[in-house]
Amino acid sequence: GIRSVEISKDHNLSCQSERQRVTAKGAKIHKVKEGGKEYGIERLWLDNEGPGVSTTRGLGCWQMPEIMLGEPEIEEYDLSPQDSFIVIGTDGLWDVIDTEEAGNLVHNSKRGKEAVENLVKEAKGRWKAKLKVDKYIVGDNPLAADKTDDISAVVCYLNFPNYEEMEILERFNF
Repeated sequence: GIRSVEISKDHNLSCQSERQRVTAKGAKIHKVKEGGKEYGIERLWLDNEGPGVSTTRGLGCWQMPEIMLGEPEIEEYDLSPQDSFIVIGTDGLWDVIDTEEAGNLVHNSKRGKEAVENLVKEAKGRWKAKLKVDKYIVGDNPLAADKTDDISAVVCYLNFPNYEEMEILERFNF
């Protein structure tokens, strides 16, 4: 079988350090309010105007640049010949598919475009199912009808040289 390893953490309101960072900058945290009731998941707001967001970091975020960091956390992970691919995805993928499931979906797909398509298709189907239960759970505009969260995925396949190739590379100081 395949073993999947999570090598990053989500930057959202379930992360205590991120929660503290954004509230220290003046953000409010609450669910969508409509008709005096709160719905869906907690979101990050600068005021009572929408849209509230559920992540605390994002590349190119125009909604709350003073609070939403585009600065990544850098982690190092030593790869080995047993590592066959890396999956990179947005919260729209990871909020509905866990690391193990993503690994199995990619492993059981044809190498290349099919793996990414299978990940996105599965995530989209899961969002549609969740929305039937709670229409306020997702998206940059949680009040919009018939939506899913943004779902982006990249699969990077890793190819390690065999021992003969390693010896040649070492001789040439690569």
